[in-house]
Amino acid sequence: MPELPIWQFDVLLLILVVLFAVVALSIRNLMGAAVVFGAYSFMMCLIWAGMGAVDVAFTEAAVGAGVSTVFVVSTLYNTGDSLGRAQELAKRNRRAGKTVYPEENYYGWMINDREDELRALLTGG
Repeated sequence: MPELPIWQFDVLLLILVVLFAVVALSIRNLMGAAVVFGAYSFMMCLIWAGMGAVDVAFTEAAVGAGVSTVFVVSTLYNTGDSLGRAQELAKRNRRAGKTVYPEENYYGWMINDREDELRALLTGG
C-alpha cells in the first residue's frame, strides 16, 4: 500500500490557519470574528493532533474551539445592540407618555428583582 502524502494535508491546514487568523483579525463584525476564531482554534486542534500531541489537541478543542468560543459568542449576544435597545425603550416611553423601565439592563442582566431600588434611584426618592 503506498504511503499517503501527509505534507499536503499539513500545507492545507497551514493555509487555512493563516487565512482564519487574518480574517478573525480583520473582520468588523464581532460575532463573525468570534466564529472565525473558533474555526481557527479547531484547525489548530487538527494540527496538534497531526503532530502527535493529542493532549494539546484535546485541550485546544475543549478550551479554544469549545468553551472560549461559547463564552465570547454568548457575551456578544447579551451585550450587543445596546443602542438599539435604548432607542426601543425611548420609543416605548414616548408612546406610553410615562417612564417605562427596562426589563434588563444594557448588559443583558435581568434587573426585575431590584426594581424598587432602581425606581428610587431614577426618581430621586
